[in-house]
Amino acid sequence: SISRVRQFGQERLNALTLMLLILIIGAGSFFWFGIVNHPTPHQLVNVPNKKFLERVENKFGYSIWEPPELGVGVLSEVPLSNGGRLIFGCTRDASAERHGYVFCYDEDFNLLWKKKLSESLEYGAGPMADYFSISPKLIEDLNGDGRQEIVVVLEHNYFPRKLVVLSETGDEISHYYHAGSLRQVETAEIIPGNGVKELVIAGVNNEYKAGILAVLNPFLMQGQSPQTNPNYTNVNQPQGNEYLYIKFPTTDFVDDSNRDSARLLSNRKGKLRVGLFNYPRAGLSDLVFFYFGEGMHLESVAVSDAYYRMYPQVFPDKPALDYNSSSLNHYFTELEYWDGESWISNRTSRSEK
Repeated sequence: SISRVRQFGQERLNALTLMLLILIIGAGSFFWFGIVNHPTPHQLVNVPNKKFLERVENKFGYSIWEPPELGVGVLSEVPLSNGGRLIFGCTRDASAERHGYVFCYDEDFNLLWKKKLSESLEYGAGPMADYFSISPKLIEDLNGDGRQEIVVVLEHNYFPRKLVVLSETGDEISHYYHAGSLRQVETAEIIPGNGVKELVIAGVNNEYKAGILAVLNPFLMQGQSPQTNPNYTNVNQPQGNEYLYIKFPTTDFVDDSNRDSARLLSNRKGKLRVGLFNYPRAGLSDLVFFYFGEGMHLESVAVSDAYYRMYPQVFPDKPALDYNSSSLNHYFTELEYWDGESWISNRTSRSEK
């Protein structure tokens, strides 16, 4: 009958509609989970000409990680031994949700852990807002236990810098506040027999406007840099436990607007070559070279040609320096060492506590 034919047709139409709906849902699921939300392989999208990470895209060009509150981040180039990848919050916008954090993600960019490292500080000169950016420095096994440590530096505008060592699971191992920029943080085996790679830091101590070089045990360095002026002292931190902290003699070019700073030029099996420069006046032109042998003993000093060329430019009314002046070379051998309480002229290293 006509009614049975209509019923059969309606059933066929319903079946086709259901099949079409299933196909649409299946295609949509494949598109979403297989293409849009497909995590690997992925590619990193960086801010042009910078190392800042803007987002992470999968192979189909869809974003699988974005930091809308942060704006940009810095992705570690070295993955952790557990496969994790680190993203460092480099913004200085204290209102951003991800400000001052280190994030660790797995290979599919699922969050494993996050750690907030920035904080408000109290110095003798007054309070300092929670206004830090984070720079990754090292991801390395520092004590031979098969697990990596993460070394980062938090940077405030003028000072301080906060050096932090984390475990690969995000636990803080130690921290160290430094009243001035840290140009470099590298590892070297300086202290014999302790089974630890020490951290060698080079930069400037703002109180003295002088270049510095220090050796820190990354597991015992809690505290702050040597300061004698309360304005540069963190009122809530003890004196740091540096194995060695060296203050270089200042160049002739230090004044209210220009400071000296040190940087590592080479680091081979604990033997260091250090350059001392003055900025912003001289940019990155090394003015004096220092050579340290095993155990961080000073072996020689050399004043560069740039020092002699720069002197008459800065002081046109003064007599030119005698080239390769023995007195100038001797002056730069007179390093100062912090003994835990004061500056002394004799080399001293402090026992590990």
